[in-house]
Amino acid sequence: MGSEAPWLSLHPASVLVNLIPQTWRVMRMAWPLLIAILWRGDSGMWIDTVDMALVLFFFVATIGGTVKHWLILRYRFSEGRLEIQTGLIYRRLRTIDPNKVQNVEFVQNLFHKLTGLVEVRIETASGAEIEGDLSALNLESAEALRQHLEQARVSQPDLEVSEEPLVENGWFDLFRFGATAMRFGAAIVVFGIVFEALTRMEPESLGQFSEMAWGIQGAVVLVSIFSGAWLWGVLTSIVRHFRFRLIRTSESLVVEGGLFTRRRLELPLHKVQFVAVTEPLLRRFAGFGSVVIETAAARSGQGGTERRAAMAPVVEHDEIPLVVSSAVATLDVDPWVTPMHPPNHKALWRAIGRSVIRNAIISGLVFAWFGGWSALVSLLIPMGAFFAVLDYRYQGWLISPHMVTARSGYLTRSTVLVHRSKIQAVSCHQGIFMRRLGLGQLR
Repeated sequence: MGSEAPWLSLHPASVLVNLIPQTWRVMRMAWPLLIAILWRGDSGMWIDTVDMALVLFFFVATIGGTVKHWLILRYRFSEGRLEIQTGLIYRRLRTIDPNKVQNVEFVQNLFHKLTGLVEVRIETASGAEIEGDLSALNLESAEALRQHLEQARVSQPDLEVSEEPLVENGWFDLFRFGATAMRFGAAIVVFGIVFEALTRMEPESLGQFSEMAWGIQGAVVLVSIFSGAWLWGVLTSIVRHFRFRLIRTSESLVVEGGLFTRRRLELPLHKVQFVAVTEPLLRRFAGFGSVVIETAAARSGQGGTERRAAMAPVVEHDEIPLVVSSAVATLDVDPWVTPMHPPNHKALWRAIGRSVIRNAIISGLVFAWFGGWSALVSLLIPMGAFFAVLDYRYQGWLISPHMVTARSGYLTRSTVLVHRSKIQAVSCHQGIFMRRLGLGQLR
């Protein structure tokens, strides 16, 4: 209040840059109305006029909201804090302390690239939304803002980006990443579509479908569906992480990647909450894993709370300790060499029992509905018990002077490292059967 620092505005081209995504977002929300208008066809001049007025209302409101966003939003760096002012009737002034900033992210979609602009997202740990979202700044203004934030942090010097990245993934690395993903979700979706179709078929058609499904035609269709899902997964992996780089600076980790939408995310080292290393079975055989680095920043999304994390898709096995130690400066244990404490032996019987009961129910339902060759699904029972034993063998935990480390999983092995100073809460969970076995799950 009372500061004489001048207010700055978004770039004028932000109207165009924001208008196209906003229009697409409105079309996705209003698609039932658009389909109804197109389906109804010619319904008379009066009805057509009303329909046209509704469509124009949505698009005019979108244009007006985009123009208002550019005219109203102002920001400035005053007295060591970032201030963002929005609102026309209800004025809102948001003040962000640089020491509370968890992530600074630069995002460039196709429209940003064409106009030479960038979107700056500044997040703290409030968990509600992006605290500072400046949707269209030129590169010079965005870099100046980032430097202001860095200089205002307590005991933090200016950052100098290293020339040698810790991790750099080319297109072949990303091909390996996408090709080794286990896509059980595709199988579930295909099964759901087939099941829904079967419930709507006549008995005669159902018999013909059964003959086709167990023949060569069914095999060809199934292979085509899964190969299409595999190719799509490979393509999306390359597009999403194109030219990925993880760079360590004096005080931060900088992550950048993406083909159509280029993202540059900066994670201050002192804000890192935990590091997780995931190594699915196929990727272990291929000699690499993925490293996830997470801060406390989060925001509400359509699927609940979205954590803000940076992921290095492909990290070779011999390079994983280096990447982890770069994210956690006080790492005092190597979980890939140091022996860990095994879980309680009773946990093995609990895991086997849960697997057998779950797979027995699934096998019984499938056999009762389809019969015949579907009895082969009962093989899930011994397979599940076998993998439960493997999961138990590869579980472990370790508490060192600075770190808490936990490892779990066989098909998808996960190793999580949390600095003890970053632990926010500790809780113990016990279900009915766990209490009878004298076990507990510590979180």
